[in-house]
Amino acid sequence: MLNRLWAPWAPATANNIYYLEGRLAPTSGAPTTAYAARTAETPHLWHRRLGHLGFDNLAKMPDMVTGIRVTAAEFKTAGANALCEPCTLGKQHRLPFNTSTSATKAPLELLHTDLCGPLPVASAGGSLYFNTILDDFTGMSFVIPLRHKSDAADSIINTVTMLQRQAGLPVKRVRSDNGGEFCNSTLSEFYTSQGVLHETTNPYSPQQNGKAERLNRTLWEKARPMLSDAGLPKHLWADAIVTANYLRNRSPLSGRDKTPFELFYGTKPDVSHLRIFGATVFAHTPSALRTKLDPVSQPGRLIGYAANRKGYKILLNSGAIITSRDVTFDESKPPKPTSPTSHKPPSQPETSQPEPVPFAFDSDTEDRRQVRVAARHPASEWQDDAYRITGRSNVAANAAIANEPTTMKEALSGPDAAAWQLAMDDEMASLIANDTWTLCEPPHGTKPIPAKWVYKIKRDSNGNIERYKARLVVQGFRQREGIDYDEVFAPVSKYSTLRTVLSTAAAQDLDLHQLDIKTAFLNGTIDEEVYVSPPPGYTLGKPTLCCKLNKALYGLKQAPRAWYQTLKAELAKLGFTASQADAGLFISTDPSKPAYLLTYVDDILIVTPKTTSSAAIKQKLMAAFEARDLGNATFFLGMDLIRDRTAKTIKLAQSRNIKDLLSKYGMDDAKTASTPANASIKLTKQGTPLDTQTHSYSALVGSLMYLSICTRPDIAQAVGALARHMANPTNDHWTAAKTVLRYLTGTPDIGITFGAGPPGLQVFCDADHAGDIDTRRSTTGYAFIFNGGAISWASRLQPTVAASTTEAEYIAAATTIKEGLWLRKLFQDLSLDLHTVAICADSQTALKLLKNPIVSNRSKHIDVVHHFARERVARNEVTFEYISTESMVADALTKPVPATKFNFCRAGMGLS
Repeated sequence: MLNRLWAPWAPATANNIYYLEGRLAPTSGAPTTAYAARTAETPHLWHRRLGHLGFDNLAKMPDMVTGIRVTAAEFKTAGANALCEPCTLGKQHRLPFNTSTSATKAPLELLHTDLCGPLPVASAGGSLYFNTILDDFTGMSFVIPLRHKSDAADSIINTVTMLQRQAGLPVKRVRSDNGGEFCNSTLSEFYTSQGVLHETTNPYSPQQNGKAERLNRTLWEKARPMLSDAGLPKHLWADAIVTANYLRNRSPLSGRDKTPFELFYGTKPDVSHLRIFGATVFAHTPSALRTKLDPVSQPGRLIGYAANRKGYKILLNSGAIITSRDVTFDESKPPKPTSPTSHKPPSQPETSQPEPVPFAFDSDTEDRRQVRVAARHPASEWQDDAYRITGRSNVAANAAIANEPTTMKEALSGPDAAAWQLAMDDEMASLIANDTWTLCEPPHGTKPIPAKWVYKIKRDSNGNIERYKARLVVQGFRQREGIDYDEVFAPVSKYSTLRTVLSTAAAQDLDLHQLDIKTAFLNGTIDEEVYVSPPPGYTLGKPTLCCKLNKALYGLKQAPRAWYQTLKAELAKLGFTASQADAGLFISTDPSKPAYLLTYVDDILIVTPKTTSSAAIKQKLMAAFEARDLGNATFFLGMDLIRDRTAKTIKLAQSRNIKDLLSKYGMDDAKTASTPANASIKLTKQGTPLDTQTHSYSALVGSLMYLSICTRPDIAQAVGALARHMANPTNDHWTAAKTVLRYLTGTPDIGITFGAGPPGLQVFCDADHAGDIDTRRSTTGYAFIFNGGAISWASRLQPTVAASTTEAEYIAAATTIKEGLWLRKLFQDLSLDLHTVAICADSQTALKLLKNPIVSNRSKHIDVVHHFARERVARNEVTFEYISTESMVADALTKPVPATKFNFCRAGMGLS
């Protein structure tokens, strides 16, 4: 059972891939919206709502889900005499495929994949194929519509990578047929790099991949009746398939007493929000998008469930596709047959950008800076926010933008109108100076991509307004892969790298200077032909002209990559090369002038000894790019850098963020707690459900995550435990979250201090056996302390249930070794002496197992993936040393501990 904060993802336009599930976490309730009076629930109504699910399976639903008000007996009675014409037309009997004989024991041990297509009609987003991926253990399935058959490899790579990253579980095997889309060098190299075994069927024997084949059949047997029943055109097949998969994951499967959803998430799905596919719906039009004389709602048809939010996907009668939560349904109306030409496919894909959900509390998990754009488009263009604040750190960022306008009209009609106008003029001057575009008539058949203004108030470390910033942002979600963009990946530095560099700077008394590249993305050159509408509020020649981009603009999918490649090339001219361990770190190749540049998009930290002129480096960079010299670094990536050069220390803290968070939740003057978690209480999924409309549990936990991965390892274990219950929090979980806040109330100024403790690297590794009450999985905790301060840490559930304390400690050791080997590579790039990583552990039996190839009844079952640790020990790349439990600093990363032990662990990680 995967009972954690994790949901599969929304559709992704980056590679024309669209993932079925799109919730931030599996939600317990229906979209909060204004529904019509509840339709009388009948067995046949639920038959249609659930994609024409058979009545035998419908009879099982009341015990497997919540939200159904029909009894099993009523379903059985209705099924005895039921005759559904769409089912008869859309389903046909075939002999069953042979069932796979694999016996998986955990999620992601085996994934089945298959490709369907080409379809005779392109979908609304231009797809002709779809790829399915099925988890063997839980039965959870994912659907990825594709425009091209060759996109299958990318869809698998993206899905496997996302599953592994967010679930914290390794994908061990992938099974497919021998098609070229599955057997190619791209996938082969990927599988090898990830340690994934690729199993293929024998030629002309598709039944060997029977589960994937059966999944395709099941989806079509749902989608065909759904389209037929709704009378919707065939080009909406992808929406029907995706919805069919959404319903399948919440329906009974043969031989299982739980739905795939529950097996995957550990909670029963709530289906009370489900409505008939194709049902008549009236979507409320926000007041900002209509005049007083316009209707307050627009009629349409339900074609799916919204991604990343509570709401519905609606095909309006005008032909536009929107997502909305404020809707009224009429399921009593028989659907109108829709001719294939009565609704033109929308120009945008069916999909929206995925929102990754944080999972393991590892200090290295990064977020990407993205620009938040309010969805104030015309009604025909409503879409999921294209520039959503994503990742852990940005949840807290919402609180800082309360006074920032979301539209140009709002900016220019408010009290700071003059400041915002100057900011826009300044941005326009930069755009023109950078030769960002060439004015031209748009080519025939080309619709320029719209742009809008995004406004940001830049503040200093004390929260004072530093400047007003306006950014012209392109609606990149409208781009088409292969036409408007190709490669999009761009690296940014890891937080662990930043902390390692700062620890080195403290010990060696290195200079720290900061540079801010102005309009960084405008320096990136793009190869594709991209046409953009003129900036709102400015006239550029004739009204019919558009902007053909010469340089990247914010919002373009390829903009971060284009900027990184430009920066990398320019730094190469200056004698800097990218680190092998972290591509966001650049190192001087001139041994007589050592220097390091740590880059995070447009922020650059310059680290030099006194013998190397940082001024010369800044001068060269400012000659290449328009930039602001911020002088000595005191505030970097939202963190305070507090330096005492006399004592050779640097403290990394987030006092202002913590105080803002406490103020937001009314905890400024709350009674303080001595620890972030009560050592006598273990959280479980049982309890009274929390009213999440009143208490913003997810937002609070997300804000705490940000702190836990940047500067506060002391709350990592407590926040990790809270995050496992994001899907269905209880009142007990809310109380526990407030305990963390009460702890922060008494410790807002605590941060990691480098240089105040013992020199060199200390590593602590520990595990709490079967500590999670609901899953009985163990928790791994590790801490890497360099020059007295923590540079890397983790508090995460182990991927499998450990049969003993020894096994739990052994698995924790393997996880710690992986991080240690990466840090060793980083140390080498920084010219730091670290030939062997010495790790302290408090389990003598686990240490014996690491040093000797012992095979016994207690250890022979341990997965081979963890035995690479023994190999690294044999190579002397890693050594282990036994310490007593009383001396174990990582103890507080595995479980709640009493105040005395907690204070010892906190001090051991350099927090003061």
